[in-house]
Amino acid sequence: VNELVLVFLPLGIGGLGLAAIGGAYMAGRAVRPVREAFDRQRAFIADASHELKTPLTLIRVDTEVLQGGLGNPDDKELAGEVLAEADRMTAILSDLLTMTRLDAGVLEVARKPFDLSNLIREEAERFKVRAAREEVRLEVRVPDELLASGDPARTGQILAALLDNALRFTLQGGRVEVAARELDGWVEAAVTDTGPGISSEHLPRIFERFYRAEAARSRADGGGTGIGLAIAMGLARAQDGNLEAENAKDGGAVFRLRLPSA
Repeated sequence: VNELVLVFLPLGIGGLGLAAIGGAYMAGRAVRPVREAFDRQRAFIADASHELKTPLTLIRVDTEVLQGGLGNPDDKELAGEVLAEADRMTAILSDLLTMTRLDAGVLEVARKPFDLSNLIREEAERFKVRAAREEVRLEVRVPDELLASGDPARTGQILAALLDNALRFTLQGGRVEVAARELDGWVEAAVTDTGPGISSEHLPRIFERFYRAEAARSRADGGGTGIGLAIAMGLARAQDGNLEAENAKDGGAVFRLRLPSA
């Protein structure tokens, strides 16, 4: 700060101005180590995720080979549980990598026209077996074609996160619906479930990072990592879109993804 005084006094800057400049200078010095710490943290997460992916892939491949040679149904079931956990860990690592790239502003996002209706049908098809297993009706109501502007791969990630979230909180015999429409220069995909809804005190925080949806929506079985919806929001905004959540009139929750229309 003393050096700043010597620089700015000849320029006629008075005491209050110097105080403001000195405060900004000190604040900058204080912020720099924090920023560097976050950069190191992001680099560590990215490096660790890459390093862990290789052994997880080997675990999965070896377990698949082992499972194929097992005759005992109980042993096969145990091997299946190992595969499921390997898949879960791989998904978590992928989410962490996406999160660090979003934070660093280096995530590649395309800007091109694509058919949102077709993408919704494809993503819903991927979740059809899970929905049937959990005895939840999965319905798709979209127009024949609905052109959006953005990244189809990233939008697919968002839809997958919303479908996963909806199925997680929809009880047996319930329903999940994915609908789409065009709306004043935007296209909207809405995922509606018949779960317990989101309590009013938790609704504003539903897209916060590491905020567990279980705090807002009660269900007996397990939940996620708390970053799925936060990543979905980041991916929506990276495409100049947005993601909103609200409670449905008849119970359950509605998540609305909006993207620019093509």
